[in-house]
Amino acid sequence: MTDTSTTSTSTRPDRTAWGAVGVMALTSFVLVLAEFLPPGLLTPMATTLGITEGQAGQAVSATAFVGSSSPRRSARCSRGSTAAPC
Repeated sequence: MTDTSTTSTSTRPDRTAWGAVGVMALTSFVLVLAEFLPPGLLTPMATTLGITEGQAGQAVSATAFVGSSSPRRSARCSRGSTAAPC
């Protein structure tokens, strides 16, 4: 007679995966907020900083460029635990 009982294992990776989903959702929210908020404030920003609205718009575009390139870089840098330095 053989024992065919199975042992229950914990599904710890599922908990970790949902944590990662939550972090990505929060990060996406912050990046979108950071991109949409400044265009509504370009005129007051330009007035306060003493620059033209075009220059203030370029500053917003620079932050959008960094925001769009960061996910690719972080994905490339975080592949595996022995990833080469970025």
